Amino acid sequence: MIPLEPEKSCPLDDVRVLDLTRLIAGNMLTMVLADFGADVVKIEPPERGDPLRDWRVEGVPTHWKMLGRNKRSVALNLRSDDARALLLRLLPSAGVLVENFRPGTLESMGLGPDVLLAENPNLIVIRISGFGQDGPYRARPGFGSL
Repeated sequence: MIPLEPEKSCPLDDVRVLDLTRLIAGNMLTMVLADFGADVVKIEPPERGDPLRDWRVEGVPTHWKMLGRNKRSVALNLRSDDARALLLRLLPSAGVLVENFRPGTLESMGLGPDVLLAENPNLIVIRISGFGQDGPYRARPGFGSL
């Protein structure tokens, strides 16, 4: 049996992740990154947060309690100029940005990879969608862990 060492460092202790995802797939990825020590900053819409917060079992948001663990949340409406400017100010401190909008949504908000990488050329941009960012099936919905 391996002894528990709570003070021991984690492999991703020095990595900040900006999490722009919603629901299952993206939250699952960023949960694992957080479990390995990454500082995950969850960017959520101000009105209700991640829709996963509304998935309840007997009144308890069990999915959110699991997939939202080890993350810090910030409410930003990324369709507003001020919120986008704030996100761009966070980029230099980040190593990874994860998004799972429909293909083209990030670009329509003025936050395409070209804009993100101009602020932080070393940023790893992870884009999750059901069927990729281009190609014949890109507009098809992808949901959950698909």
